[in-house]
Amino acid sequence: MNTANLIETCYNAAKEKGFWDTERNMPEAFALIISGLYEAFEAHRKGRFAELQVYLGVIKDRNDLIQERNFALNENRENLDFFVPDFEVYIKDTLEDELADVLIRIFDFCGGYVSQKDFDFLNNHLQLDLGFKNITNIGEKVLRITYISTVAYYNISVFSALQKIYNNVMYMCQELNIDIETHINLKLAYNAMLCGSRKDSKKVIQ
Repeated sequence: MNTANLIETCYNAAKEKGFWDTERNMPEAFALIISGLYEAFEAHRKGRFAELQVYLGVIKDRNDLIQERNFALNENRENLDFFVPDFEVYIKDTLEDELADVLIRIFDFCGGYVSQKDFDFLNNHLQLDLGFKNITNIGEKVLRITYISTVAYYNISVFSALQKIYNNVMYMCQELNIDIETHINLKLAYNAMLCGSRKDSKKVIQ
């Protein structure tokens, strides 16, 4: 997964929708990332899981325009009116979708606060929290990520905190066999097809 490209894509998408028109509060932006973890936990608790292969099959049957990882770049949206309702049936608000949102928020945050030459910091020192591998309960995993990232935020740096969230979320996706890159690209495509301005919809990116 090319984090530098995703940082640029997510940040530009948020900027286009007006989320960076005024200076953002950094602690609030970080809290939004943390809140996404609890949305993922709630989706898991309620048994909301993506039907990715079913969804991709439905899309392919209806229109051959979609290519899994390139769909977010497809500008021919006028013929893809079916994309939004089908996404909402099979993908939206599921565990996988919420985890994609967490990473999108991280990438957006980095685009706004990290210089481009430092974009690779997420990929540096990819050590997993030692206590994380032994945790099997999703709620406890989320609590652990919240704890270690918040401690890092206040005692080390915001970038150390983001790194800890990113590393552990990526491990969770691997552990659960989640194709998170596809889910990120699909969510970016969904966001892009919603209302064109922040005034019209505050949900476009976040």
